[in-house]
Amino acid sequence: MGLLVLLATAVAADAGAESRRLDKLVSKARKNRLPAAVAQAARPASAEPQRELYRVNAQYRGAVTKGFDGLGTVAVVFRPNGDDTFGIDLEADLKHPEKKTVSHFQARLAYRVDGTVLEPLSEKLDFSQEAQKHREKILQNAPFIYLMRYAAFPQLAKPEVDWKVAGHPFRVRYARAGKRMEATVFDGGRWIGKFFIEADPEHAPPHDYWKFRVNGKNDTVISFVADRDKKRTPRGENREATGE
Repeated sequence: MGLLVLLATAVAADAGAESRRLDKLVSKARKNRLPAAVAQAARPASAEPQRELYRVNAQYRGAVTKGFDGLGTVAVVFRPNGDDTFGIDLEADLKHPEKKTVSHFQARLAYRVDGTVLEPLSEKLDFSQEAQKHREKILQNAPFIYLMRYAAFPQLAKPEVDWKVAGHPFRVRYARAGKRMEATVFDGGRWIGKFFIEADPEHAPPHDYWKFRVNGKNDTVISFVADRDKKRTPRGENREATGE
């Protein structure tokens, strides 16, 4: 009888240990669910390219803040491939508000996504001399222009997502803004891009932008505003000096 009791106790202990191990695995899987959801959302089933136009404004945020509207337009083509790759095309002709010079840039980029890791596959670039000063920031933001539209929102209890692009770490911080969402991209401690998204936390991708911003060079912030019905533009949208 004593031997049977010992065997029963050992079996119960093993079952308890196995149960605890399974609980830990389930908990770990739930914690890792966000990257999988993000990756899945970044691979939409539709492979139909989407082309959108954005009006370009700029603001100099130095000792004296100055804003400039109507600098031109940028065309953005989102190219979801329905697998683990995607592409994004950017093309713009912009007029400097003071120098009256015209700058041009064109970028055709493709990436492979694995969870929250991106690897560049190809790039075709054409930047005029005037546009070169903003080239780095534009290219840093380019994959996020795609991702912030096609990636699922994280749970707001854990509103940050870490990405790696060509081995370089970035962090995206989400925040609710009324019935919209905002996503700010950080490179270290400095924000490089900010996306104003026409969706609440429950909406599934793809999302629409009403504008996004690039933190350019020499205290310049460049805003790309959706070229759609002005009635959808929130009050105060033109007050570019009110924050990031």
